[in-house]
Amino acid sequence: MDFAKWLEYIFPPSQDEVLVKRLNRNDFLSLCYTAKLNSNTQSLSFFSEPSVRASIHLAKFHHHTKAIDLLSILLKRHLDTLSSPHILIPVPLSNTRYRQRGYNQVTEIINHTLNQTDKHQLKDDILIRIKNTPPQTSLSRHARKSNLHNAFTVKNIKYAKKILKDKKVLVVDDVTTTGTTFKEIEKVLKKIPGSKLSFLSLAH
Repeated sequence: MDFAKWLEYIFPPSQDEVLVKRLNRNDFLSLCYTAKLNSNTQSLSFFSEPSVRASIHLAKFHHHTKAIDLLSILLKRHLDTLSSPHILIPVPLSNTRYRQRGYNQVTEIINHTLNQTDKHQLKDDILIRIKNTPPQTSLSRHARKSNLHNAFTVKNIKYAKKILKDKKVLVVDDVTTTGTTFKEIEKVLKKIPGSKLSFLSLAH
């Protein structure tokens, strides 16, 4: 038994890992990319699709390299449809959550995507999360609406105006359900005059 097989025997991979390991980029894109536009908000796939769900779980909780790569394919496909440059802003984690995890999975996915194109740019120093709230998925639909109230703010309004004024801005999250996160962020970023906001989730 070689070392890799020995490791798998001692530490068997999860079902998510087994599924993601079998996927290739082209199959994942053709199976999972189902872009859906609702007003100024777009989602790129369905969270109910096992391949998507497994990839998001592994990217979010395990910083899984292949899962991040697969999800970046969905984002790259969307960015290729945009006719003009956009500034991409990831939905931020609270300081507590970031310290626990060590990374923001949405930022990682955007970074990986932008390695494949230089048309757009990432700005993860505009928006901050000032409340450490429970995950939206753990709450009822009613509780989700109040959970994120006043959870976000602009880190430096003067800097944000300089960067975002008259620019097209795309706020990106991994999963959206009721859209409450985007609505709360929209309230904050609307304070920046002239910027054109749109919102994107990798899965819905």
